[in-house]
Amino acid sequence: LQFVSRRPIPTINMRRLSDLLVPINLFLLLFVSSRTTWAFLLHFDQKQRKFWIRQTRNDCDNDIASVKRRRLLAKCAPALTSVIIVNPSHSEMPTEDKSFLFVNKNDSWIIPLKWIPSLNAYVLYFSLFGERFGAIVDTGSPFLTVPSYCDARRWGCFRPELTESSGLSDTIEIFANNQGPVVWRKADFSFSKSSNTTTPVVFGVLGEELMDGPGGVNFGLIKNAAPRIRPSILGQLRNIKAFQICLKSNSKDSNAETTAINQRGLNSQSFLTLFTKSIIVGNNYIPLVTDLNRRYRDPVQHYAAVCKSIRIDGRLLEPKKFHRTYVIFDTGVTGMVVSQTLFDERYVAARQNKEKRLWGGPVEISFETNSPGEVITLEAIKPVTTPLSQTPWGAGFQANLIVMGLAFLEGHTMTVDIDDQKLQIS
Repeated sequence: LQFVSRRPIPTINMRRLSDLLVPINLFLLLFVSSRTTWAFLLHFDQKQRKFWIRQTRNDCDNDIASVKRRRLLAKCAPALTSVIIVNPSHSEMPTEDKSFLFVNKNDSWIIPLKWIPSLNAYVLYFSLFGERFGAIVDTGSPFLTVPSYCDARRWGCFRPELTESSGLSDTIEIFANNQGPVVWRKADFSFSKSSNTTTPVVFGVLGEELMDGPGGVNFGLIKNAAPRIRPSILGQLRNIKAFQICLKSNSKDSNAETTAINQRGLNSQSFLTLFTKSIIVGNNYIPLVTDLNRRYRDPVQHYAAVCKSIRIDGRLLEPKKFHRTYVIFDTGVTGMVVSQTLFDERYVAARQNKEKRLWGGPVEISFETNSPGEVITLEAIKPVTTPLSQTPWGAGFQANLIVMGLAFLEGHTMTVDIDDQKLQIS
């Protein structure tokens, strides 16, 4: 397959091109400009009508970029010299028919997690109507969701004929500032494709609008939600009362990290454990609060706590407008999201102190534990920080809000006793 055009070709028949490329799925582009030789791995997604590109040049700021097909061809065709078709050498979705479920003495479920660099997220795998699926482990969401199309390499293939009606109407949901339709279906669920024990669960099928960007395909760990909200996945499983997420070892640096772990004799696998009983003992835990749900009508019961202090580059940030700051622990977020008021106050403080960095230094967020005088501090170096686009839960929300992501939780084990409202960091 070779393009030799020296000018843009906006009138190309896109339907015929997509018919040609769909069976290929993954191929390599090489083209040369007057200064630089560029190489891309190109994956075509028929449902989203987009190319997904991985650029091999080292100074690329974003590893993955999504470009509309017409724009991509119009821009690249003049310089494109050849297209070489190759077979994919790596698939993010496990292909072996092996179990992902382990049951120990305490009748708990231990599910391995996999770090996916292109998502900046941890993913677990499960079986739905006999098909294998992947989803981001998300402590900031209650739902189990899948895409409405087939993406066997990453998420799995939705087959509506193997599901049944949930009896629930479709909804419009908002994930990571994306809004789109969700169809609620029902099917048998298990953590192992080969398991003989399944549980019928209600899950969300995401429209393409919700797949265009971050967020969306999640295994939510929020159990409790308002009756008007669709069923949570933990609420449908067997009497889950606590969970633990171990993020102490991952494969971001597959050489140095794995070597160091193996030398210590530790398990290099991150994992999620679901428990049928409370497991936190003693007073060394952060008390969780239900204010967001009860006072401000948050439709789900986020795992949230009141922070004691915030330090940035060693300087104490003292909010002026609202003195109380709630922190949501959310493994579905990479860095940190803060309410607009707090974001603006940090900007003013940085200007007054003539600081060169807004959130670029160490960010430390501290919490009081249930043990008098003991404080737990979580730190992140240069966390990607964005302001909330709108006031959460309406104008009546009179407090600051921080959504704390993986930048703070990486390297720790987070344990949550759901019914007892306790959170422990170790």
